[in-house]
Amino acid sequence: SRSGPPCGVRRALAQASKEAPCSAALYHYSRRERAAAWVRTECARRRSADRPLRLVLVGHSWGATEAGELAKRLLRQEPDTVLQLLVTVDAIKSSAFGTTTGITTTILTLNNPIPGKKAYFIAYDGTPRVDGKRVLAHTNYYQTNTALYHGGPIAGASENHLVTDQGAGALNHGNVDDVAFPMLLSDLRDAVRKGMLQ
Repeated sequence: SRSGPPCGVRRALAQASKEAPCSAALYHYSRRERAAAWVRTECARRRSADRPLRLVLVGHSWGATEAGELAKRLLRQEPDTVLQLLVTVDAIKSSAFGTTTGITTTILTLNNPIPGKKAYFIAYDGTPRVDGKRVLAHTNYYQTNTALYHGGPIAGASENHLVTDQGAGALNHGNVDDVAFPMLLSDLRDAVRKGMLQ
């Protein structure tokens, strides 16, 4: 998510969670540890109430990357968890720097190109594969219009969609989820209809 008007991912999640009997939480990437803690707490609460551990994870940019990482950890640590749906939008990993993801470091890296690096961010491909049992669906949206930030197809996803706009080339990494909003909301509404969110 970002400051300013609610982004497409946030709006889609907010709308879908109003339409379904589910627990939902929205977190910025910078609070990813809190997000993971919330999910663990929710899993424990559901287990104690003898309710199924059905999860839907959605993220944009670094948030999409973290959604994939969280999915992998949960599947490893929570044997009875089923990932009903994973939605990633322009998931990225850095090819320009390692584990440091601070804002200042990011800006410095982008403003001071590393010799030999053509693209500073490349598609993230670390999500668990859809297997029809523990991972039921993964829809990935991406755009390639932006020089520094863009996504790409993810191997193992059930669907990969290239997001485009028919305007004057205004699509970019910052607004791809806004352009994809109708599709994001449709994905979540389908999940509601199929009983994934409960």
